[in-house]
Amino acid sequence: MFRFRGGSLKRILWKKNDDPHIRLSKSTLIMKMWAIYSAGSSRQHQRGVGFKYSFFTFFIVTFLFTSPLTHASSVVSTGEIKGRVTNAATGEALPFANVAVKKNGDVITGSMADEHGNYRIRGIQPGEYSLEASFAGMKTTVLEGLLVTAGGLLIQDIEVGMLDLPICVVRPPVIPLDPSNEFTLTPRDIAKIPVASSDPVSYAPLAPGVFPAPDGSGLYIRGARKESTQVYIDGMKVIGSTEMPGRSINQVTVLTGGIPAEYGDLTGGLILITTNGYFNR
Repeated sequence: MFRFRGGSLKRILWKKNDDPHIRLSKSTLIMKMWAIYSAGSSRQHQRGVGFKYSFFTFFIVTFLFTSPLTHASSVVSTGEIKGRVTNAATGEALPFANVAVKKNGDVITGSMADEHGNYRIRGIQPGEYSLEASFAGMKTTVLEGLLVTAGGLLIQDIEVGMLDLPICVVRPPVIPLDPSNEFTLTPRDIAKIPVASSDPVSYAPLAPGVFPAPDGSGLYIRGARKESTQVYIDGMKVIGSTEMPGRSINQVTVLTGGIPAEYGDLTGGLILITTNGYFNR
């Protein structure tokens, strides 16, 4: 190593300022090495000895010493952020979550978490940023006021919450019976009939689409045969006479279509007769 009044060449080139992260710039190093080269050359000539290092050697040495310092200076001038993205409810890692570094609403840089939810973002210029994490089907989490320093490492874990989805209950509509297929005579309606009858079936022709047979032996309901009509009294199927005391008739319902499955076994109409009980007299 060459010796000069200021110390060795290595000591002069690697002289640091007060800040340990700041080294001499490339231009300063070149000027300092040129001064060293010129001073050494002058002293050697004054002693009558030729300086044995050529101009080419000067540039080789300059390149070797300045290139690493320039690279080191660029590394320590930026910071980085790392951490883990997890589910806020379960604490489980969110693999391949997206993490973005923003400043004033603009995306500066970003990264994607690995399969364990870990992320690391390098090369961030010093300053204050916001960190945004997003995952499919979950809320976007934003952390504000994160300070990145030169050469510093900021460890910041992020918890992402679930989306608040509204609960929507859909009930299938109830299909009402077609009112045009049902005709009912209430006790009040029966009391208004001028001529009372002991056979409740005789009230059925008051319903639309119901016609008595010419011989009075049955009913035609919407063109169906009279044998296709059935009569139920208090839920029991009746075959034959349906006569009863007139005061015992409570309600008469005629169904001309849309017959419920509980009856069945008919292709015409249905006559439902309800008698007066102990509680509905």
